[in-house]
Amino acid sequence: MNLEDINEMLSKLSADELTILSTEVMYELKRKVYSEGFDRGKLTAGMEEAIETVSGRLQQGRISGREILAESRQASREEIVERAKADIEELTECDRITVGGKKGFKGGFFVVNEEFIVNKEKRTVVCLLKGVESSKVHERGIAKCSPEDVFNVHIGKAIALRRALGLEVPDDYLNAPQPTEV
Repeated sequence: MNLEDINEMLSKLSADELTILSTEVMYELKRKVYSEGFDRGKLTAGMEEAIETVSGRLQQGRISGREILAESRQASREEIVERAKADIEELTECDRITVGGKKGFKGGFFVVNEEFIVNKEKRTVVCLLKGVESSKVHERGIAKCSPEDVFNVHIGKAIALRRALGLEVPDDYLNAPQPTEV
């Protein structure tokens, strides 16, 4: 499909369909850029592929703009959840050391272990960084889910852990799209 074909197809879409299409393209682009890394060549290729995929599916009538948007948001959320899981693993496993025969990781000036307290009813996750030898709580981080958001344990743990470690929380974790399926 060349640029003229795309322009012709776009001119036939309503304003609502164009809005949905542009939102879908941006979500797909963001997903590709995050997963592949950011450089100019990948950005251009990602945009072209996303536009072709979306325009082809719309043109063939196989899917509506709203369905494409829902699929994209679900895929984006799933990717964010996977990144949160990997983030937790990376932050707690990268600097593992042994002190007094007990394993922990560096949490500031102390060697600590993480303890997560999940309360699904209150939609909160607390991360306590406890000393390996003393079990004293050195730091804590809290993640509380907004009432209009869907609670996810993995995203909550990643947020709480980053806050306990004094690290910046990525916007993706705080603004993850709502799931379209269970």
